[in-house]
Order: sequence, then C-alpha cells, then structure tokens
Amino acid sequence: MSERTLAQVPVGFQPLPEVAHAMGSCTMPLVVCVDGDYKHIGTGFAISPNGLLLTAAHVIKAAQRLAGRENWELYALYRSNEPHPDNPATCVGGLINVLYFSTTDATDIAVCCLNMPTRVATGERLTTPSVPLMLAPPKTGDKVIAVGYYEASISVRAYGDAAGESFLDYDHRSTCTSGEVTEVYPIRRDDGLLKWPCFETSAETRPGLSGGPVFHQSGAVCGVLCSQTPSPIDAGKYSFYASMVWPSLLLPVRLINGDGHEEEFRLRDLGRTGLLKVIGDLDGLTIEAPPGGPIKITLAVPKKGSS
Repeated sequence: MSERTLAQVPVGFQPLPEVAHAMGSCTMPLVVCVDGDYKHIGTGFAISPNGLLLTAAHVIKAAQRLAGRENWELYALYRSNEPHPDNPATCVGGLINVLYFSTTDATDIAVCCLNMPTRVATGERLTTPSVPLMLAPPKTGDKVIAVGYYEASISVRAYGDAAGESFLDYDHRSTCTSGEVTEVYPIRRDDGLLKWPCFETSAETRPGLSGGPVFHQSGAVCGVLCSQTPSPIDAGKYSFYASMVWPSLLLPVRLINGDGHEEEFRLRDLGRTGLLKVIGDLDGLTIEAPPGGPIKITLAVPKKGSS
C-alpha cells in the first residue's frame, strides 16, 4: 500500500505506518478450484504468521455450492513484495491450499488453516504479515476502513516442460474504502439475514469483498465484511454490514502441540499464548453449547468506571 493511500486515510485514524503494509500483505483473494477451473469467490486476511486466516462463512458456503458434488479445492492467493531468490523480477507468492475451515452459526465468520509452503533455500515455513484483532465492539461514529478484492479473474497454465510448475495468470481490482460506523447491533440486527453481533458502516463496497477485514481507527481489525446494500441508499451514501470479531475467537482450530501431536484449540487460547494478537479482555468471552441446542457466545464488556 502506497504512502498516497495512507494520505487518504480519513480523519480520526492514528498514524500507523506498519498497518499500511499489513493491510495489503495480509489481505488475500480467496479462490475455489472445481475440476481445474479457478474462480475468485471473496477475500480473507491473515490473523497469524503461520497460516490462520479469517473470512466470511458465507464465502465458504458459496464455494461449496459452486462445487456441488465435484472435486474442489480452496486457496488463498498470497502476494508479497519480497523478490523471488531465483527470479528477482518476480515476488514470492502464489496459491496456498486451505487445509480445513471452521464455522459456527453464532457468526458469519470462518477461520481457515492454510498449508503454508516451505522455502526451498532454507527449509523454513513461509510466514505472512498478520493483523491484530479488536475484541470490543466499535462505537457509532468510529472511523473504519475496509480492504478487499473484486472483479477478479484467474487461470493456471503449465510452465514449460518442468513437472509440477505453472504460471498463475491473475487480474483483479483491489480497494481500500473508508467510512464510519453508523449503527451497532451488539446481539443481532434481525432473526434472518444478520442474526449475530454486527455493525453498519457508511463505506462503499463491491461484490467480492466479502470476508475482507474492517480496520478500526485504532489500527486493529474490528469486523469482517458480511453484507451490503445492493445500491447506494441515496445520492453519495453507501452502507455495508460487518460481523463483529469477538464471536470468532471461540472457533476451533487443530494445531500441533508441544508434544508433536495434533490438538484442538480455540482462537481465544491462541490469543492467550500470544500466537494471535488480540486487543481486549479474553476472559470476558464465554460459550454455551447445550446438547441439541444452539451455541451461545457472549462477551462481558466492563461498564464505564468499573475496574
């Protein structure tokens, strides 16, 4: 992201140069491949350097509907500014396979685990920039920026005679759109379309941006883009909705523990260990999962003046 883009950040944003790099490098187009045909379906963003990514759950469901009964794979397209050691004219990046994903009916947010590739020269796993997550709900009037990709096309073709190597032809439009929070729904907006904690903003959005991060004026991600109005509400005014981040911290992921065995963790656990950067009180998050009943996730927010 260029300095010119930083200069267009709305009044109220803190001057955080490191966020500009993270916005571009951690935000990735999501691509589904169905029997060799690649299609851009949305946006995701890295929340840890080792391959954990958040997106909208409806983006995952769209990929499943698109695939139907066919063989399909889900990928994140990573791009960096790091020159490739064997070809300095190109940069390190490419399609990274999604090993698995986790969703819940309590929010329209999914967590994906990427199969991070290994660097040939060093044998080390590739790591990516990641962003901090904001636990508390934003407030009406807070400034926000949404980042994502739209109007994308993608194809893969063989690279010469080298087995297993290919060219990735990819074209897209990216955006960094700004606005402010116009309405906050701490429990749900309704019982149908947006039945989870979310907020409305005045920023413009486009199809394909679903799953992209919504940055709060503090510099952390406070939401995941989930829905939009089909057209401007009236002259010069726009609206989109974002799922609040905090319910996603109860999503489960499977990682290798210190004993070398696979173990299930919740994102909240990773925040406590520092593998995720979370701004807020993780102890205020609770989950109830009665047998046969709906999962209920709650966030205790301290009242003003309380310790």
